[in-house]
Amino acid sequence: MRNALKGKVIIMSVNGKYEYKIEIDTMEDAKNLVAISTKLKGKIVLKSGTKFSVNAKSLLGVVLAKRLNWNDLTIVMDNDYYREYQKYIVD
Repeated sequence: MRNALKGKVIIMSVNGKYEYKIEIDTMEDAKNLVAISTKLKGKIVLKSGTKFSVNAKSLLGVVLAKRLNWNDLTIVMDNDYYREYQKYIVD
């Protein structure tokens, strides 16, 4: 596992995956997150703890995550797209 400090955000690379804690506050945020995700290469998943995960390229999945008020929402991806998701990443 590799940790690097980028501002206040800790980047974790586990098994070649990049993980960031994120928040989706509005339905517009959910739509924008999906729009960003669909333009990027590789697998991008939203996870809540170890129990739930959905494809971040699926509007239905992201809306479901928002509606169910998942706690500790994390985005997990094959490539480091920190800049693309910076608006949603929290400390």
